[in-house]
Amino acid sequence: MDTLALEQTQIDIMIQEVWINLSETEREEFLKEMGQVDQAYQLEIETALQHTLSL
Repeated sequence: MDTLALEQTQIDIMIQEVWINLSETEREEFLKEMGQVDQAYQLEIETALQHTLSL
């Protein structure tokens, strides 16, 4: 296993440990916030794509 894969595995384990300790409300709030980030990112991608296509 290379160093990068090992680091990613360690990060994944840390995330799982944090997730386990979150309450249901905290989990729902986190997922809602991530959804908003995903929507904003998707809008940014679509805007950039439209701009690129109009060139």
